[in-house]
Amino acid sequence: MTNKYPHIQIREYLESDYEYFCKYLRDADKKELEALFDFDYKEGLEYSIENTDELWVATYKGKPVVIFGITIEDLDGMKSGLVWAVGTYKTKFLGRELVAIGKKVIDRWLDDYDLLFNFIWEDNKNHIKWLESMGFVLEYDKTILSPSEENFIFFSQSKK
Repeated sequence: MTNKYPHIQIREYLESDYEYFCKYLRDADKKELEALFDFDYKEGLEYSIENTDELWVATYKGKPVVIFGITIEDLDGMKSGLVWAVGTYKTKFLGRELVAIGKKVIDRWLDDYDLLFNFIWEDNKNHIKWLESMGFVLEYDKTILSPSEENFIFFSQSKK
């Protein structure tokens, strides 16, 4: 994945990234991982990493900022990708650039997949706004209840 932005670089995930993200992950991401899996956020992050087909890290000045990935799924007969991302506290200082890069990544994935989707924790209001700014549609009538009995809303984006 190439990157033409001056401050943020994209590279493949390294095993050493796991400990860094565990230490600096945003509280909202920690809470969402725990709400989704009903166990410690570190275990939730590890599970997500282990079950992802394509895994990337955005870095700023050589330090990880966002980890994101996609897992190949078959959803209603369509080649689909389950997408996810979590970040460190540095994301709030890099918003505009992360949005631009996010749109490029999503466009690239939509070249390969008919549909991108996942579920977002209903209490994660900032992430919901971010997903909508990326062109994802939230379907409030399609929800799942996590093992911790938290409500998660389906979101998706398909080829144009």
